[in-house]
Amino acid sequence: MEHNILQVIALAEKLKYEMRHSWLSNGRQESVAEHTWRMSLMAILVEPYLDQKVNIEKLLKM
Repeated sequence: MEHNILQVIALAEKLKYEMRHSWLSNGRQESVAEHTWRMSLMAILVEPYLDQKVNIEKLLKM
């Protein structure tokens, strides 16, 4: 099982170099890893203020 976890971590490392097909407001292209990090952080910060409750654990796993 540990080997599988290490394989997933190694695969996730590659997301830093995989560029998205859209650009930021400043014209810079972002990586998949940057986008994922920003969306995860946004979900954590905004979740307490939502009128409709969401399962944050499930959301982050998506």
